[in-house]
Amino acid sequence: MAETRRQIKSKPSTAERQLAAKIRAESSKHSADPEAFDKAKRYAEATVANERFETHNRTPDGFTIHRFWRQGEQLTGMLGQCNGQNGYGESTYPIVLDDGSVVCVPGNRRLVKAFRTSKAFFHRITITYLGKLNQSHSHYEKVYSVELSPLDKEGVGKVGREILAKAVAEAKRVLKLAKTE
Repeated sequence: MAETRRQIKSKPSTAERQLAAKIRAESSKHSADPEAFDKAKRYAEATVANERFETHNRTPDGFTIHRFWRQGEQLTGMLGQCNGQNGYGESTYPIVLDDGSVVCVPGNRRLVKAFRTSKAFFHRITITYLGKLNQSHSHYEKVYSVELSPLDKEGVGKVGREILAKAVAEAKRVLKLAKTE
């Protein structure tokens, strides 16, 4: 489920190639200062050692926080209700995925409004990240679509079907190996 923030393209565009050439040409005129890099490293290490430093990839109770980065990214599962703010001062909403694991999504204003308006709590839903809405002062809001995502008639969701298909393929492969031996 974890994916990189930027999809790697097969070929850079003309503008990307021109910018890369410009940066490479300019970099040949400059030499790196190891002392400045050491100073920056010490500054970062001191910041991490500070008791107020927090990482935002897990909730205080140990659940992974899923952050949407790419337009069209989806998350499907059973939505739970927020248990108040976590230790980082943000509300997170637990989602039980089809494979049984639990991730939390941070509740921004638009996502929480979608949850409440659709009465999505304790239902199987699909959250789709649509993109960003620019606000004043260079701020933005992430915009999501929340849809009901019921299980199919066999009681299996999309991820469950993929897991079952992989299991069937593995069983066939094992049977084939057993027959050849």
